[in-house]
Amino acid sequence: MTKLELVFVPLPAVGHLLSAVEFCKLLVGRDDRFSITLLIMKLPFDDAAVTNYINSNSFSGSIRLAHLPHLDMKPLQFPSPSAIFEIMEKQKLLVRDAVHQLMNRPETGRLAGIVVDLLCISMMDVADELDVPSYVFVTSSAASLALMFISKPCTTTRAWISLSSLTRILSLWSQAVSTRFLPDSSLLCGWIRTVGG
Repeated sequence: MTKLELVFVPLPAVGHLLSAVEFCKLLVGRDDRFSITLLIMKLPFDDAAVTNYINSNSFSGSIRLAHLPHLDMKPLQFPSPSAIFEIMEKQKLLVRDAVHQLMNRPETGRLAGIVVDLLCISMMDVADELDVPSYVFVTSSAASLALMFISKPCTTTRAWISLSSLTRILSLWSQAVSTRFLPDSSLLCGWIRTVGG
């Protein structure tokens, strides 16, 4: 039986990391051919929640963590979209090197793909460079993803004025949600432009 190696590149924030780890556990629990390496990027600041989560979990032989080296970066306004984008761009070389090292280890199975967090989507360039399939893992709900897609035409905050109306109700969720509970339109629009292309 040939082992298949997947490399996961989650955003190193606790919600994203936790979702990725739980998904990895489901994958290896359902098919023992999978072996998964999660690449843990270092942010330009300490995140105690991520450190505590990693230290409080034991990972099976089929799921491994590979900590990438710390990059010297100027302090960034996190979690702004531009900060995330800048961090991901600077991490590409480290991710590529880590995947190369993984591919050269004799115990590693055939690299079946690189799975990237939606907010790490620029890492798909690494998969393209290595001629490996890439997949996107979305840590948020389908309703949140749908909100991004219906908001795709967002080019200015004016496109969001109708969404900010307190009377408008979005039907993306199983329970109706008033738009007053949505993020500030300028924040949401910035994320959509950065992540959604």
